[in-house]
Amino acid sequence: MIKPWIFEFFTAPGAPGVGVTPQEATEHYNWYLDLSQKAEDRGFEGIFFSEHHFGPAYSPSSNLLIATLAPRTRTLRLGVMGMVLP
Repeated sequence: MIKPWIFEFFTAPGAPGVGVTPQEATEHYNWYLDLSQKAEDRGFEGIFFSEHHFGPAYSPSSNLLIATLAPRTRTLRLGVMGMVLP
């Protein structure tokens, strides 16, 4: 049986170019991490994360997102689609 995976694009809250308060950014991260946890409960096998350095995105470091999400899950497989090397 093929199990579904998520290929994430962690978008920034609000409209492009609009400032976000630290509280709004924290709430957005928490909402996103909670959503990722719910994927496990709904039968998803894993999530691939990608780096987004430009445009309206909030995931410049996939490894940090994985490190934050890993202790919150039991069986969800977490991976990186690609690493931008210096």
